[in-house]
Amino acid sequence: MDAARIKELCALGEGRYHADEHGVDRTSLTDVDMYALNDYLEQSYGKSADSFGMPIDQLLKNLQIMTDDGRLTLAGLLFFGKRPQMYEPSFVIKAVSFFGNDMGGLEYRNSKDITGTIPRMFEMGMDFLTGNLHSLQAGQSFNSVGKLEISEVALKELLQNALVHRDYLIDAPIRIMIFDNRVEIVSPGGLPKGVDLESIRFGKTQQRNRLMATLCAKTMDYRGLGTGIIRATKEVPGIQFFNEENSQFKVVIRRPIDDYEPTSYVASEPSIRREDEYRHGIHVGNSGIMWPDLRLRCPDLPKGEDDTARKLLTYCKTVPQGILEMMEHTGYKSRTSFRRRLFTPLYEAGLLIPEYPDSPNSPKQRYRSVY
Repeated sequence: MDAARIKELCALGEGRYHADEHGVDRTSLTDVDMYALNDYLEQSYGKSADSFGMPIDQLLKNLQIMTDDGRLTLAGLLFFGKRPQMYEPSFVIKAVSFFGNDMGGLEYRNSKDITGTIPRMFEMGMDFLTGNLHSLQAGQSFNSVGKLEISEVALKELLQNALVHRDYLIDAPIRIMIFDNRVEIVSPGGLPKGVDLESIRFGKTQQRNRLMATLCAKTMDYRGLGTGIIRATKEVPGIQFFNEENSQFKVVIRRPIDDYEPTSYVASEPSIRREDEYRHGIHVGNSGIMWPDLRLRCPDLPKGEDDTARKLLTYCKTVPQGILEMMEHTGYKSRTSFRRRLFTPLYEAGLLIPEYPDSPNSPKQRYRSVY
């Protein structure tokens, strides 16, 4: 049954279909990122997959991560898949920062296609927003970092809502568009039946993707109680919502252009002795910063992680290290956050190489940096 017919039946009240519980064709157990799964199980149940006393496929079926016929559910793929967009290429975030206030222009400041699991897309989406918006002094001292021009709390709530509540029967991306005078977050599909623009401001909700909402509540700072819009509008009272039924839901946040006063400060740079450069294989040059082309080599590295990534690469330069050792060295407590924010970007950029490439899940696996 195609998506159009499913939606027609739902509209007639003949049943409620949850796209996130549907099996994704061609997927199987081999597509599951076991590190992400075990982090989720440890956080939610206090034990790893092999401690449940049942085959892994049965455990995944019990958790609705896998269907009875062995495929991953859409929610399972988008939370625990190794490469979700290999099977669902439309479920991404397309982010653009434009010059001016018209998306029809030929030039833009920045553009990025954000892929991966929902937790990773959320973090990368927030990195794009915070990296392309201004910081305001807002009465703070001259050398302070400043405050983001649009409430970060509001942006987090709105982006999470877009990822969790979008219509996954529509093959289209979420769009983040930054203009000189506003930010727009556009998600495919209008509001679910029974919810309108007025009621969402008072916390009314209709879970379109209930399994995703459950997973979000356990893996992200998401409450799923209909309070996200309330918190966002409390932070930014002037937020506008536009509902185009069966098409898209758009959020518009105005930028405080008149109040813009860019921050100006000089970040302190690490002091590294010249003999240390050669002993650790680090090229510092005149900038005083290790590996000045890191951002070019690893463009998916989240904002604010440059120094930690350099620290990790240095640590793995001469002696290969395991995941737990790398987490301890960089101060990470959550394996999921470590893999999403540091390990995966560096690994996919070819900057961390496994000692046993033919056995990626080996408990003896170690990684060395090749910079």
